[in-house]
Amino acid sequence: MALFRINISPLQERNPIVDLERRPVSSFIKALNRAFKAIATAINQQGDIVQQLADLAGIVTDQAAIIAEQAELIDDLQTEQAATNSESSIQNSGVINETGALIAADDGSISVANHDRAYGNPTLNPTVAVIGQVIATGEGPGTIVYVYYDDPTRAGGAVTYLYSTVNGDAVQTGNRHSVGSAEIPAALTQDGTYTRPRGV
Repeated sequence: MALFRINISPLQERNPIVDLERRPVSSFIKALNRAFKAIATAINQQGDIVQQLADLAGIVTDQAAIIAEQAELIDDLQTEQAATNSESSIQNSGVINETGALIAADDGSISVANHDRAYGNPTLNPTVAVIGQVIATGEGPGTIVYVYYDDPTRAGGAVTYLYSTVNGDAVQTGNRHSVGSAEIPAALTQDGTYTRPRGV
């Protein structure tokens, strides 16, 4: 934005400044007034320009704050979406490639076979191999035991199996992976039911 240029007409050398009584002549007063008016106009216009620039700077600052707020909102939404995707992936995961994933015995133990776990979102969490184990529960015949493990990295491998007689303890959420459930038989062994993909 260009600054306003001041144009003042030069005084004429042959025009008198004062009359014979040493009083300023009217032509000189008019010339001075024109010059003062031009200076005042220029100063006022410069002030208007400065004010406009200040207003523009305020608008730019406001826009920058809005953009920063929007960027933060987008980050929050992306973080929230990532958490939702992660939670959905675990909730819809299950055991694959194994028919006898859980076998309960009359001594209260449950054998978990080596198996693969497929997640609901294979892009986010690829299928992993999980190593089985025999769990000594000490529970008696007729007791339904729910088997699960926690795996924050969702890497599979050797995991620490846990069990509970409360179904809610094995719900798939966060880091918790449900393997399934089995009822302790009165004699011999009995197959359990394992969790299949989509978390059923």
